[in-house]
Amino acid sequence: MKRIAIFGILALLLAGGGVAAWWFYMGPGAETKEAKVVEAPKLTPAYIEFKPFVMPIIHEGEISAHLTIKVTIEIADINDRASAEKKRPRLLNAIITELHSLYHLRLVRELGYDSPLVRSRILKVSEDVIGTGIIGNIAVFELERRQLGEG
Repeated sequence: MKRIAIFGILALLLAGGGVAAWWFYMGPGAETKEAKVVEAPKLTPAYIEFKPFVMPIIHEGEISAHLTIKVTIEIADINDRASAEKKRPRLLNAIITELHSLYHLRLVRELGYDSPLVRSRILKVSEDVIGTGIIGNIAVFELERRQLGEG
């Protein structure tokens, strides 16, 4: 008698699972309303361009070269430009400090002074100064490299 009751309960559970699967995947419960796709408003970017500046490249305790660098920062939304411009001096100071710490590394000399590693580090320090989510992109341009001769 116990076995018949257990098989009866199992049959009911399987039948209930089958009905539920039919209901949600093929029956009236499967009808879904089309979700309205709302496009995000297109943001107009703004740019903060810094004047080119000279960075000394220090190798083994001596200046081995001078790089002329230009940095441009893309602000994702033009409405955030005013607040970013107010922080421009702090931003330039943070960028130059980061570049000084990066440019003495052999890895950066091998990858290039305007490599993705340099851009990602400048992006991080820029977001620390301006705020996260405001900066869209960073461009670092090596305008000129002057190797210094042996003294």
